[in-house]
Amino acid sequence: MREDLVKSGVGDGQFGFTTEPNWQALEIGSNELVLWVNEVPVSIFKLQVSQKQMMVAMTQQIHRQIQLSTHELSEKLTALIK
Repeated sequence: MREDLVKSGVGDGQFGFTTEPNWQALEIGSNELVLWVNEVPVSIFKLQVSQKQMMVAMTQQIHRQIQLSTHELSEKLTALIK
């Protein structure tokens, strides 16, 4: 529940967020993750990662990086043409 959003008139205050870990920093097996908010550790938890999960996550991350690079290159080429 986020009272600041209710006061601002943004929805009913029931909002959250998602985040994705940097899979390159994780290892197969047990990993300890720390969630930081405003430079304060607010949660520490363990994440078990299988080899299959790691492969899928890394493949998705590579595809995202390719998409971002392609978009950036397209913007640069468009700017050069103008």
